[in-house]
Amino acid sequence: MATRSSRHRRPLLLVILALLILPSAFPPPAAAQTGAPALALQAEYNIGLDCPVSAALDTTGVLWVLMDNCFDYDHTLRGFRVEDGSPVSAGSADDFAAALADLAEVFSSDTTMTFTPDGALDIFYSTYTSPQTYDTRNLRLGIRTEAPADTRAILPTLQALEELIPGFTGYPEATVYSADHTRAVAVEETRFTVIDLQAGEVLLTMAIPAGTYGSFPTFTGDGQLLAIARLNDPDDYNTLESTLTFYSLPGGEEVATIPVPTPYLWLSPDRRTAAALLDTDTLIAIDLTSGNASQPLDIFERPTSVPRCLNNGQDVSDVGYTTRGDLYLMDLEWLPDSSGFLTINSYMGDGAQGSGSDCIFNYSRLRLYSVRYE
Repeated sequence: MATRSSRHRRPLLLVILALLILPSAFPPPAAAQTGAPALALQAEYNIGLDCPVSAALDTTGVLWVLMDNCFDYDHTLRGFRVEDGSPVSAGSADDFAAALADLAEVFSSDTTMTFTPDGALDIFYSTYTSPQTYDTRNLRLGIRTEAPADTRAILPTLQALEELIPGFTGYPEATVYSADHTRAVAVEETRFTVIDLQAGEVLLTMAIPAGTYGSFPTFTGDGQLLAIARLNDPDDYNTLESTLTFYSLPGGEEVATIPVPTPYLWLSPDRRTAAALLDTDTLIAIDLTSGNASQPLDIFERPTSVPRCLNNGQDVSDVGYTTRGDLYLMDLEWLPDSSGFLTINSYMGDGAQGSGSDCIFNYSRLRLYSVRYE
């Protein structure tokens, strides 16, 4: 699982952004039950031999997935219908090839996507500007529009962060964004700074004298609340028990606090539930009115024998190959009605190199989960 030392980098498996609009009030309605949610895997689909990086759900029920060639930086963009996992196309497979070429040398863990109101697919990513420095860049693609407008006032590059935040000592790739990419929280050693990207101004500075180590910020989907999950004992590697606190914006008043079994959370649109990683290979749902958690579900699979290479059909039944079964969670998107969520899981290039050609053992997945309360 992700190590505590990765706090200045958003770990590959811990993309903690919700992408859908949430109601403005918190906590959830008083009539909501406070029992543990029931989490179930409803469907699973094969999404090919590339490795997913990030995803965004559009208003037509299509999940758009950014993929690379399993660490070879050959990025593609593919769409899948939520109802049945079937692929869709915005046109030629080469439609976005030139634009996606800009993603070379990109850290997958630092790539976030969302759809703007005008239908543009908005991608934030980090890239090298020198051997020791990373910076923030932006890519906008027209999925439903011919020429998406760039409505952003500022891009949170290192220079912009240093201008907005006197004495800034953090890293651009540690910045966490709101669902619509209009707000951001910059992470430093002893403070969080919330920025309005459209106005180009600081909304809130939260000084943390004890340090931000073991703290994981995110926004509610409407960007009106900042949520920070803090490990109760960040020095104890045997426990992930945490406290989740919501703060109003722009004032920073504490709105609600709840104990949670892990700080790695994706908040539902109605703010009642959080999907969460309990470990690299374990997924749960948490009731945010009580802190009660669902039964854990395995993300990984048991290793299985490989009779044929998936990429070329070669018979390898006599070789004794087996899959690893590791299907890492790369991104998670809640459904608009909070009835469940989608995940993209990467097989991480599981395979073997042969004298003639590579043999691929597994494939990446799109999964649909349901969340319900009795």
